[in-house]
Amino acid sequence: MKNNKLSRRDFLRTSALAGVGLALVACAPPPAGGGQVQSGGAAAPAAAVTTVRWMSRAGAENNVQIQKHMDEVFSAKNPTLKVAVEPAPDGFIDKLLAQMVAGTAVDIFEAWGNIFFNWTERDLLLDVQPMVDRDFKDAQIKDYNDFQWSGLVMRGKRVGMPLYINVMTVTVNKDLFEKYGVDLPPADGKWNHDDYANMAKKLNDAARKAGNENQWGGWKPAWDWDRFWNTVYMFGGAIVDQKYGSKCLMDTK
Repeated sequence: MKNNKLSRRDFLRTSALAGVGLALVACAPPPAGGGQVQSGGAAAPAAAVTTVRWMSRAGAENNVQIQKHMDEVFSAKNPTLKVAVEPAPDGFIDKLLAQMVAGTAVDIFEAWGNIFFNWTERDLLLDVQPMVDRDFKDAQIKDYNDFQWSGLVMRGKRVGMPLYINVMTVTVNKDLFEKYGVDLPPADGKWNHDDYANMAKKLNDAARKAGNENQWGGWKPAWDWDRFWNTVYMFGGAIVDQKYGSKCLMDTK
């Protein structure tokens, strides 16, 4: 008996699952699927099982638990759907672009703002807004932070759904504050950026006076754009010129 196969793309367009991931790829071929079972001695058509591939950045140990949950909980409630969790490989940003072009990419993946251009400029992502319009209530949308909700609309498309927000914190080395005689930040939290800068300068000056050239009053991660750009822009600074992006402006006021 012939089965009607449902492609991953068609499934994502017609199901409520589309809201669980950050971004959906719009350009992969349908997988082989379907099958049939025997019941009471007669052949009976089985509902085609659609496999959706999800590239996860959660790490090997967590991915095992995610897959277990998908198999035991999600698929139990959605028997026609199988979610295959795949680990994100090193260099997945470039690899994913090549796979999208080749039509072999995963269906759902996780990304962040400043790398979306790799796919949006080539129109490689599925617009999930029709699914939002169909499946989401206004109260659900209001649960998201507005900047994140609106930020995932790029070039007129909703290219993804919010997944999480990084919360950055400041860690204080109490031993160094005590060593150099600098007052700790107020316990009530009533201190601002200027206070932070003054504390950092005092620690830095005290370290230099003590002959410690490799100790600094403060540290901010800057190994990637999304770790430091907010600090620069919140005070009116800039990284590069907006028109050409080739001139560094970090030494200007």
